Amino acid sequence: MAEKKFYRPVKNWLKYFLESRYKGYTIKTFDTNRVELSNFITSRKLTNAFPGSNMWEIKVDITGFILDPLKRYELVFVEVKEKPIVLKDVGQLLGYCKIAEPLIAFIISPNWISRKLNTLFEVFGRTDVLKYAPGRLITICDWDIKRRTINTRKIIPAGTLTGIPK
Repeated sequence: MAEKKFYRPVKNWLKYFLESRYKGYTIKTFDTNRVELSNFITSRKLTNAFPGSNMWEIKVDITGFILDPLKRYELVFVEVKEKPIVLKDVGQLLGYCKIAEPLIAFIISPNWISRKLNTLFEVFGRTDVLKYAPGRLITICDWDIKRRTINTRKIIPAGTLTGIPK
């Protein structure tokens, strides 16, 4: 798939984003698209940090790990799409998030979102479909290919980057 060409720059952006937000924490980001998250966590000997993770039969494109100074871990998920993001893509990540409850979840595309998804959010105001846990929403971002970062003018829900937990 052509979306794989975005994995490295998105992984690097995620590391930079998390390191700037969580100073003093240990941040690691990985391309995990080819392995079930349960197997990846087991291979890293992190099963104690994520109870029930042995049942997570999901393949997340990019996975981030945040280790706080008290040695507690949090997950961060990023799904990358080359085509405009559609409701099916949101549903895929929503399912992953319901299972593993990451602290942060992004879905990113250099081709933004489909007209139908835009209508769902802009006309019908249905950003509630992005909620996966109390106080946690999937953040949809436009990827700027030239700058190798997200386009901060195109984020749904608006303002979610500032609302990401610290």
